Amino acid sequence: MDIEYEYSGHCELPLPWNRTLSKIKSDVEKKTGFEYNFVLLNFYESCQAKIGAHKDDEPSLDQSVDIATLSFG
Repeated sequence: MDIEYEYSGHCELPLPWNRTLSKIKSDVEKKTGFEYNFVLLNFYESCQAKIGAHKDDEPSLDQSVDIATLSFG
């Protein structure tokens, strides 16, 4: 099912999972015991850029599901 994700005034359209993301997803699922169906991937040009502390409170999110956060950098 293709679901659009809206946050901070932006709307993201789904793309297919590539091999690398599928592998990471599988590893995270094995580690956490949860199954995930969505990834939001951010790229930052420098180590100065970041997402600050926040709460994911968009109405479209199911508050009863778990969110895994990974950082590579």
